[in-house]
Amino acid sequence: MKNRIILAIIITGVSGIIGQLLFIRELLIVFHGNEFSIGIVLAKWLLLEGLGALLISRIKIFENKNTVSSVFVALQLIFSVYLPIAVLLIRNLKSIFGIMSAETLGLLPIFYSSFLFLLPASICHGALFTLSCKLYDNEISRTQSSKSIGIAYVYETLGSIIGSLLFSIVLVRYFDSFYIVFGVMVLNVLMVMVLQWGYKNLFSKVLNGIAIILFVSGIYFIFKVDKIRQFSIARQFSSKNVVFYKNSIYGNTAVIKSEEQYSFLYNGVPSINVPFPDVSFIEDFVNFPLLSHSAPESVLIIGGGAGGVIDKILKYDVKSIDYLELDPLLLSTIKKFPTPMTSNELSSERIHIKYEDGRLFLREKGSDSGKYDLIFVGVSEPVSLQSNRFFTEEFFELAGRRLRTGGILTITLPGSLEYMGKELADLNLCIYTTIKKVYPYVKVIPGDFNMFLCSNSDMSIIPDTILKHLTERGLESSVFTDGYVKYRLDGYKEKKFLSSISKERTGINRDSRPIGVFYSLAYWSALFDPGMDKVFNLFLRFNLWLFILLVGIISLCFLIIRLKLKNKGSQVIIPFCIFTTGFTGMVFSLAIIFAFQSVYGYVFKEIGLLTSAFMGGGLVGGGITTLFLREEKKNYKSLIFFELCLILFALVFRFIIVPWSLIFVVLCFVIGLLVSAEFPLANKIYLENSMGIEMSVGILYWFDLLGGWFAGLITGIIMLPVMGLTGTCVAVAILKISSMGLMISGKKGN
Repeated sequence: MKNRIILAIIITGVSGIIGQLLFIRELLIVFHGNEFSIGIVLAKWLLLEGLGALLISRIKIFENKNTVSSVFVALQLIFSVYLPIAVLLIRNLKSIFGIMSAETLGLLPIFYSSFLFLLPASICHGALFTLSCKLYDNEISRTQSSKSIGIAYVYETLGSIIGSLLFSIVLVRYFDSFYIVFGVMVLNVLMVMVLQWGYKNLFSKVLNGIAIILFVSGIYFIFKVDKIRQFSIARQFSSKNVVFYKNSIYGNTAVIKSEEQYSFLYNGVPSINVPFPDVSFIEDFVNFPLLSHSAPESVLIIGGGAGGVIDKILKYDVKSIDYLELDPLLLSTIKKFPTPMTSNELSSERIHIKYEDGRLFLREKGSDSGKYDLIFVGVSEPVSLQSNRFFTEEFFELAGRRLRTGGILTITLPGSLEYMGKELADLNLCIYTTIKKVYPYVKVIPGDFNMFLCSNSDMSIIPDTILKHLTERGLESSVFTDGYVKYRLDGYKEKKFLSSISKERTGINRDSRPIGVFYSLAYWSALFDPGMDKVFNLFLRFNLWLFILLVGIISLCFLIIRLKLKNKGSQVIIPFCIFTTGFTGMVFSLAIIFAFQSVYGYVFKEIGLLTSAFMGGGLVGGGITTLFLREEKKNYKSLIFFELCLILFALVFRFIIVPWSLIFVVLCFVIGLLVSAEFPLANKIYLENSMGIEMSVGILYWFDLLGGWFAGLITGIIMLPVMGLTGTCVAVAILKISSMGLMISGKKGN
């Protein structure tokens, strides 16, 4: 029985992390690739998992060993069955809430929709952890409940490591989501049958019967995945004619056909339309920069080149075009649905296609000569961390070093000739201010989209020059007439644009303070959730001093409660300590993921590896403190020691984040070790005065995950964008100083 219980705990960890990572991936597609939804999804998962652990600890089932086992098995079945249902629901999320498939969701819909869809799986998985601790205690430990918690924690962490590695190395690369969830379902059902082997009571027989039915059903559905997949895709895109849908290690590519028109969507966002693209945008985006340059020869396109932009550039007498796309799947999909235009674009001898991240390419390689006459950024706005990387001070400096004398960098942002609301003005001013910090010469061409032409050299962007170059180069354009060029370059429009944004105040958009994403989210939320503008204005006022004040008030309240409880002060201080530890772990987990994204431009591929590193640290940290649990006073000292280590980690974190892939893995391992080391220690101390192992696990696991939930909500949306990485690190250090201070006072009180 011992080996069966250990295996069950490991499989619980495997299933939980695979489900969590899969939900993140599916929801990222629905939420149009916005990584800040990662924080929201993780926060909800942790909150609900902690709630499940707490609720199950309150139910009077722990006195009977057989009952504990039966409830564990029943919840394992419910969890495994819900996984495929959840994927189906997530893909139908927009249709369920009456939202158009191409419509961007605001923060409020992301918040409540993710809550609803994660609730059954998270509640069940949290309850399974509490039950697994009791199972281990009943069957193995019997006399050392405190060690049972630590050992069960270590085994579940081991399962999480196995699951995250399996997901990132194998599953995400080669299998569709439905293959994964039905596979996990079959695995859990098998585990249920193994656990129930030998039990003769009626309830166990019923559970075994259900398990056999589910096992057969799971195998059947694995062979029917293609039909289920097609049904879910049709519902996801409002029954449109989806002719292609596939995941890669970087993202998701889908193709919708409407008569003769093909629309290519990447992570749910429309990116290319052929054979009839947006001619007006392409003409402006390509012609103004190329006709403003005296003799363009070398061009770099960072994303968004296929489907019209390259075709237009090829009409110019340029010698070389480097075209960067991170995901090979996107271009291979375009080749599956060829048009004369795209075939010409992707086969021209002047085109050099490179499947690399734009920023890494500029920093490490560049062209053969290392310089370009023109750089086109085919990213429309900093709506996510991945896109924000092309609107920061660091990127503008990097691009500037790759421009030849007279070279031009071109970017675009949403705009309006009629009226620019506060959110749109904030977004444009933030990026404009950032550009002006790097480039002395910036020309803005306002419109429904605002074009920014940036250079280190003086530019003569006037109608006469544009029209002269148009004639000299023998180019024909139905759009670029004399009247149109003069209309677009009307100086009054630029003055009106600059006047409309000058009333606002924003900061510089940096990798370490991605405030541009905040303004972009505020803009889209204002469009789809008008009431959210006041919320974002409130978020913008959040700062380090306000955080310190809140921490001070909370710490004072806990100190007063501790003094009143006297010798039972640990009953309050320990949960607060674990809350702050859960908060710290989530803040730095997200900070590492976001920093990795800022450097490398993708998160799908490596999130499983980073999670594995975090869990690996958790395995070591939890294992060490479980093996060396001693009397309460020494555990107190050990807990204070790890509190100090977390404070030091927070203070040095900002200075050791460097663009080296291994450092991200190491940091994940270290924070996982420090955070997980505290949980067994805290349980040992708390168990001295609690009502039993299930109560100790339920309460502390709840506070641990509650801290992670709170951090998940505010880290990505408020702390990192508004306070910046440095401010966030200082805030976390102050929070842990407060919990360590309370721990020291509690130790003296006891």
